[in-house]
Amino acid sequence: MQFQGSYGTLPYRADQLDFFAAYVIPMDVWYIIPVNVPLRLTGTLLLNPRMKGQRYQRYIEA
Repeated sequence: MQFQGSYGTLPYRADQLDFFAAYVIPMDVWYIIPVNVPLRLTGTLLLNPRMKGQRYQRYIEA
């Protein structure tokens, strides 16, 4: 599994990462998500702090 960084950079391998940090600017909320969580995805990672019961709520400001 590989994760693409910025355009024109080499992709990251899962063994090079521990977690993803995502900042939702309008809500001033950080998500700290372990790398093995997105590995199970087949689509887009949706982070919406307003949505109750969302899948990634436990990673808010972890």
